[in-house]
Amino acid sequence: MGRALAIVLVTASAMVPIACGLEITGTGGSAVDGGVAESGAIARDGAPATEEDGATPPPPPCKGLECPCDLDAGQCPEAGTDVTLTLNAIGSATAGVLSTTTPALSCPGMCTSTLPAGTSVVVTAAPSPDETLVGWSIPTCGRDLTCTVSVNGPLVVTATFASVVHDAHAADRLWSVNGATGAVVSVGQFAQCGGNPTAYDMAIDRTGKAVVATSNGLYNLSLATASCGNTQIGSLGAVCNGLTFMPDPAAPQNDMLLAACADKLYRVNRLTATRTEIGPFGGSWVISGDLVWVPGKGLFATVNDGGNDYVAKVNPQTGQVTAAKDTGEQKLYGLGWRGGDILAYGAGKSYVVDVSSGTATELNGNTTFDGAGGASFP
Repeated sequence: MGRALAIVLVTASAMVPIACGLEITGTGGSAVDGGVAESGAIARDGAPATEEDGATPPPPPCKGLECPCDLDAGQCPEAGTDVTLTLNAIGSATAGVLSTTTPALSCPGMCTSTLPAGTSVVVTAAPSPDETLVGWSIPTCGRDLTCTVSVNGPLVVTATFASVVHDAHAADRLWSVNGATGAVVSVGQFAQCGGNPTAYDMAIDRTGKAVVATSNGLYNLSLATASCGNTQIGSLGAVCNGLTFMPDPAAPQNDMLLAACADKLYRVNRLTATRTEIGPFGGSWVISGDLVWVPGKGLFATVNDGGNDYVAKVNPQTGQVTAAKDTGEQKLYGLGWRGGDILAYGAGKSYVVDVSSGTATELNGNTTFDGAGGASFP
């Protein structure tokens, strides 16, 4: 399935939907706890962040018609005057899928519509299952799939997407995963991670940078070489089997690092590995595998109380586990995401798990390794 862009024009008299089908990849970045995002292409690069003030860099300036006209300066056409709105998507992938919205404007790569100046427009992006929205050319839209913009003059709204990076690991080795088939390719054995450690879990932020929690501490990790480069961040002070980055609820343009340790959820400082307790899972639930942030769905974990693994939703502000669904499987130790589903890695197999029902469908029964953890960048 392809991705699509759609807009809904909101006027005083009617709502007129317009949609585009598009296939794209692109660039972008965000800040994490204790670090600053770097702009540019998303790559399989686990180099550590170099900034330490925790600030979010300003978005790049808009260019040409991507800059909304200045109402205060009187540079916009008179309200009601016909102006052109263009939706654009950048990157490269296969052909897009057209929207079924009626009435619709069908287009493979760009949509153009004429509408009265002063119209409020709701723009919606629909990434394909194995891609993610990096951001919009309108800085205030951030990475929300739906954004409202005021078209006060000629305007170009651009959406940028990127393919999702999937990785999984055994206790001593990193693997790259094909999100469509579950097929794996060895990246290499973990190196310069403090001797010969046991890797408990890993997480990848929105800039493509990764961390790994091992028996020797929390390290920055190169996804290209599986090397930690002797860049120990610090000690987590506990065995934390689940790690994930997710948008910070207080500042969604930033990422925060979360850890699941036994029966509690913690927030982790990216620069020091200091844990701050958020709260217990509740009941008799303990982490059995991993944490994962599924864009548009929320935070999930594999937990159990002594039997099968359950997929459960986790409240990132309280740690409480809800809506636990039996997967019918055990040892689902690594989690990633694909569209609205979870990718799970276990003993020589990979699965797609429906977050609503918990149903685990085998994707690949010969992953050649026993999964100990996994991650997909959000």
